[in-house]
Amino acid sequence: MAIVRSLFSLILFGLVGVLTNPTMSLAQPKMHLTEHRILLTDRQPKYDYQFYNQGKSAAQCTTSIIDFNVNEVGQLSLVKTPSQQPKSSAKSFLRASPRSVLIGAEQTQRIKVIARKLRSQRDGEWVSYLSLNCKQQQKVKKGMNLSPNFVFNIPIVVRKGQLAANATFENVKISHLDQHYSVQFELARHGQRSLYGRIDVKDQADNLLGFVKGFSVYQQTKARPLKIALNNTPQGKLKLIFNEHEKFGDIQTTWQQP
Repeated sequence: MAIVRSLFSLILFGLVGVLTNPTMSLAQPKMHLTEHRILLTDRQPKYDYQFYNQGKSAAQCTTSIIDFNVNEVGQLSLVKTPSQQPKSSAKSFLRASPRSVLIGAEQTQRIKVIARKLRSQRDGEWVSYLSLNCKQQQKVKKGMNLSPNFVFNIPIVVRKGQLAANATFENVKISHLDQHYSVQFELARHGQRSLYGRIDVKDQADNLLGFVKGFSVYQQTKARPLKIALNNTPQGKLKLIFNEHEKFGDIQTTWQQP
């Protein structure tokens, strides 16, 4: 029988979904991320990232630093050649170790991420990705091997200095069809660094009608569009609220329906 392969690829850029495959054996690895984003600064240039194998068998994992380009609507594309590398790449001074490691069943592994010589860099922000690629080969029965492949790409944000930033909601449009409401807008970024946080949609009675966690706008784009379907009919006028994740900043901005 032919080799069966299962590929999972997760880029942690916005709202994170749950990966499932009903055909996978319970004996296989089950990789769990402890955090979805890493921040390094000139005061804290090192970080131990925790990676957990919740499964019942060992996983062979490799680590590398990679880059993505971001287009005007926030979609990512893998950088394959040096000529495609964005100016905001942190790859040249980032290191991750170990490069290869066997993570046992129900075991935790620390991945050390370091921004080297950051103090000699100019003030600014750079972003690259820690790519974790994990495989497990198991001989199920004669003539058949099952080899699942898990790929996780975690953003590494590197900052030096006090970087000013702000956010605004722009081009807001509210629509409804058969009592189903939605709001469409762009979150615009201003200043010297990226944005990362949560967006809430509330009505005049302060009812939470929708939200998105882990929403980011990187330096490669000035604004990122988003559409949120509301879970109920608004009572009065709408307002949009952006709160930056406390680990990455303290920006808050609000839009109020006229």
